[in-house]
Parts: sequence; structure tokens; C-alpha cells
Amino acid sequence: MKSFIRFLIIPFLCLILTACTGGQTGKPKPNVPTAVTEIPCAGVEPHGLASGMQAYLSIDGLASPVELKKEPESTGVSATIYHHARVNILEGPKCAPPSAWWLVQLPDGKSGWLQVGSHLDSQGETYSAALLPFLNDAVQRDVPEDKKLEAQVRYIVADIELGGADVQKYYQDQVAAKPDDNEMRPVKIALIILAENRGKNVVGNAAAFERKPLRGGTSVVDVGTEYVQPGLDIVLTPCDRPDPSAACREMFK
Repeated sequence: MKSFIRFLIIPFLCLILTACTGGQTGKPKPNVPTAVTEIPCAGVEPHGLASGMQAYLSIDGLASPVELKKEPESTGVSATIYHHARVNILEGPKCAPPSAWWLVQLPDGKSGWLQVGSHLDSQGETYSAALLPFLNDAVQRDVPEDKKLEAQVRYIVADIELGGADVQKYYQDQVAAKPDDNEMRPVKIALIILAENRGKNVVGNAAAFERKPLRGGTSVVDVGTEYVQPGLDIVLTPCDRPDPSAACREMFK
């Protein structure tokens, strides 16, 4: 049990103290062309993308995955894609102001056309979507002070959901041992969110992450990398919606 606790306490303390944003190693090498000039599309912010590059999808304002289409602006769906998924860019952009379409390939080999822009619609919900270049560990970012509680809660929920019952018991034991410790606040919120949604998958983009032994501990990392996830890219379906639960609202305070 002591060995198990040692493996789990390291990522948790890292989150509490530093938000796990630095010291990444073993970076995969992205396929990045040099001197890229992205074709401009009206109403879409360019990010220096081109076919042959890798990119991450960033979705804001929508907790659910979005559809990849068989053709731009068609109704045929070839696959779905979630926030923070890493893709290969195959073709594009095809401008459709105020949005643009990119042909992308998912890690499982499926491909389709992705719409990006700042004012998109999914079943009546307005959201924005952007492809951001994958440049070594550029996806990592500092967690602002006012977002640290939220980042910690998101990380702990993902750690438990990916790790299973043993990991959940570890966190429960920590709260029981230090019930009045303010450092346990993110753990308490995470456990309540999971309890309120027992039997459901809470992490909306779990396929973007994995738990991996790393530097003497076990951490939640971006899948296929050794980049410790700071937490803010983890989607929690009961929280990232217009009417978040009371427990979710606690992490936004």
C-alpha cells in the first residue's frame, strides 16, 4: 500500500504546488513544414497550418464531440472528434466564411472534414473551434492563479476515471485522513462530481489522455506523449455545459 501511495501522491502534489506545467521529456517529433503561410479565410484566425502538419483541436463552449463530415458543408458524417484530440492535417483549408474546413485524420485512422471558426452551431449550441499547431510541447501552458482549483479538480477526476477504483480509494483515504486540510478541497469537489454522476463517464474527452508511469510516479498525460496534462484541457461533461451542477460551480469559484 505504501508503494501504491508513493506512486499516486507525486502527481497530486505536483498539481497542488506547480500545476504540472514543466519539465516535460521524451517529446514526439511533429512533422512541421518550414516557412508555412496559411491560406487566409475571412472570419477565421490563421495559425500557420498546412497539410502534413499535426495539430490539436481546441473547442470552446461545447462539452460534446463535434462531427467530421464526408465533404465540407455536407450532412454525411464520417467520425466524431473531441476537444484536445491530436490530428494529422491532410488538406485545406477550404474557405466558407465565416468558417473554414480542414481534412484531418484521427489517431485511429478515420478522417473527415472539420469546420473551424468562432461562431459555429451544433444542435442550437454556439461554440468555437480552432486547430492549433502541435509544436513539441507548445500545447503545455501555465495555469493562471484563478484557474488552479479548476485545473486540479479536472485532473483529479480524470486521474480517478482513468485509474479506477484503487485510485478513487486513495483519494478518499486522503480526505478521511485530513478532512479539515484546505489542500483537500479539490479532492472533495472531484469526489462529489463523480458521486453525482456514478455509473457515467464524466470525462468527455478521455481518449485524449492516459495514465502513465513517469519519473517515479503515475501521471495523467496527453495520450502518446509524456506531457503531464495541466488539467484545463480535460472536459467534464456535467461541468462544461450551460447549467453546471452545484459541485461543478464550486470549482469555478
